[in-house]
Amino acid sequence: MKQSKLNVGTVVFIYINFLATIGYGIGIGFLIAVCARIGKLRSTLLSGLAGIIFGVFALYASWAAWAGALISRYAEKGTPHAGFLDVLVSPDVIARIGEAVGQEGYEIRSLTIKGLVLFGFWAIEAIIIVGASAYLAGSVIKDMPFCERCHLWLDDKESVSKFQPIQDERDFRYQLELGNYSILSQLKKLDPLSSTFTEFELRQCKKCSELRVLSLKSVMVSTDKDGKEQRTEKAIVDKLLVNAEVFNLIKELRSQMPFRPGAA
Repeated sequence: MKQSKLNVGTVVFIYINFLATIGYGIGIGFLIAVCARIGKLRSTLLSGLAGIIFGVFALYASWAAWAGALISRYAEKGTPHAGFLDVLVSPDVIARIGEAVGQEGYEIRSLTIKGLVLFGFWAIEAIIIVGASAYLAGSVIKDMPFCERCHLWLDDKESVSKFQPIQDERDFRYQLELGNYSILSQLKKLDPLSSTFTEFELRQCKKCSELRVLSLKSVMVSTDKDGKEQRTEKAIVDKLLVNAEVFNLIKELRSQMPFRPGAA
């Protein structure tokens, strides 16, 4: 039987290259997100746009490094040749090298990848790097409340659980948005071992204590075949502004005795 060209070594190389590409994009996006937090940039649109711009630049820089490495590899020993910075400011050089490599192709074990297939791989690589960078840069600050008065992110959160599951989540959310906070006290506290429950998440500005944010989520905890705990969350209410009375009411709910169905 004829051996397939796509052997184990080739698959491993493609897999590692794919993971490295994702990691590169995530790294760029995380760096942009950190800078956005330090600079107190609240716009997810601007943060995502910065992720795209710097993702494209990071992609271009990686191409320049790759092209510079090829030039250095094939240059005659002792002969002056273009370095990374020279290649970085010479996009035409990068384009010509990319075109030449695209025609010749990569040989991985017994498999040669070239032409449209190779260009397709490069296009996918570019989409992954830029896309991951933009997504992470925008999503990190998206879920973080910000106090405009004190110019501080509300990093610290406090969880209050476990309470009985909410049957009609849409109506419950609607009542909270109308300001009917009395329904919160109707939730009964469950046994600590309960696997399906409702959880409150509280955030408050640690400087002025005037900005208070409530999130409410449905949680299901299960165990996989390896005995590891898996936690699945679904948002019911996300970052709802509440007053001090509601904030303290939720904190007081934790002192409830656990509700046991059927107890006398």
